[in-house]
Amino acid sequence: IGFCLNRSLSFPDISLITMKAAKWLFLGPPGVGKGTYAKRLCKKFQMKHISSGDCFREEIAGGTEVARQVEQFMAEGSLIPDQWVIDYMLPKILECGSEGGVILDGFPRSVVQAERIQTLLPLTQVIHFVQPKWVIKAKLAGRRVCPSCNNGYNVVGIDEQGIVMPAMLPPNDPDHCECGTKLIQRSDDREEVVEHRLAIYDEETEPLATYYKQQGLLYDFNVVGGVDVMMPKFEETLQEIYNTAHGQQS
Repeated sequence: IGFCLNRSLSFPDISLITMKAAKWLFLGPPGVGKGTYAKRLCKKFQMKHISSGDCFREEIAGGTEVARQVEQFMAEGSLIPDQWVIDYMLPKILECGSEGGVILDGFPRSVVQAERIQTLLPLTQVIHFVQPKWVIKAKLAGRRVCPSCNNGYNVVGIDEQGIVMPAMLPPNDPDHCECGTKLIQRSDDREEVVEHRLAIYDEETEPLATYYKQQGLLYDFNVVGGVDVMMPKFEETLQEIYNTAHGQQS
């Protein structure tokens, strides 16, 4: 679904209505940037960000037997079995309660998971992040993360075929986070694993987009620039989604 954004819109401000109580799902292939957008929105609007990837990486740090099995799935780029994900993520969603805004990132990842959570946390909208695969592969190859504070960076810059995405480097040292910790490349960002992750996404997770489209909840957002450039446009898109969902016209 496309939107013609009208800057003269004078409907209720998104920060006061949409984000304060919205339950969003950010859907898209690995590396498209949905986690970065989620973190920035949550910081700005005091929302809760539930990332299945972050949650499982925290679990892995615990060193349990289950964690070791999850770590193997993630290192291979394979999806964790539905029931494992449901059993692990549902309590975290229930902890959020019904008050306040929430962004789900990476969960649900299958129709089975979506059907399970819908009665517990009815979604306001689903934002489907869309980007060419060659861009995703390049950005994943350049992604670096801080093992201490989980900050994310990217050493690859792109400027071709109408897509401009500057590198996202730490402010002082390109090899170290601003907290001082040496940056690492995640094992699931290796080239051979990325190919597998994208294939798995097409096979297992992309049908989820069809599922939400049939419910009238899915909205495509084309990522053609860096997050600093795209963020204002993204917030405008969320406002337009709100207006459309509530039958308001410019």
